[in-house]
Amino acid sequence: MIRKMMLTAVAMLVLPVMASAQTVTATATVSQFAEVAGDVTLAFGTLSATVDNVIDAADGSVTTTVSYNHDVDVTFTGVPSILTGTGGTLAISLMCATQEGATWSTAVACDGASLPLDVGSALTVATLGFGGTILAADVANAPAGDYSATFDITVTAR
Repeated sequence: MIRKMMLTAVAMLVLPVMASAQTVTATATVSQFAEVAGDVTLAFGTLSATVDNVIDAADGSVTTTVSYNHDVDVTFTGVPSILTGTGGTLAISLMCATQEGATWSTAVACDGASLPLDVGSALTVATLGFGGTILAADVANAPAGDYSATFDITVTAR
């Protein structure tokens, strides 16, 4: 008996694997941020009619902070030269200063001032100082009462 053997050939077809290289790009935008911490009260207290009443803007006694992540200018609008009270008005000279790190700037008149603050790190915090002078002679001529005025702090990018 003759056996016929049938040989079945099985072929494997090996195809090369095609690699596809694609990239993923991650992006993010950090927005410009600037914020003043809050309202400030520059309280002279009970005024002297014999000695000028002075609060130094650069001594750290009346402050607020500014947080920012880009170079900014701080300006002041509506800076009064007169405080208004129930009995009349009282002249005032308002001064402003900045502190970056441990160093205070020289105090300048708030009216018309533009105080530059530069970024020292990703988020920088600086201190704004406020002060002023009410002359004793003006106090001597003012009626008794409480006097006040307000002005605005503006922080803009540069």
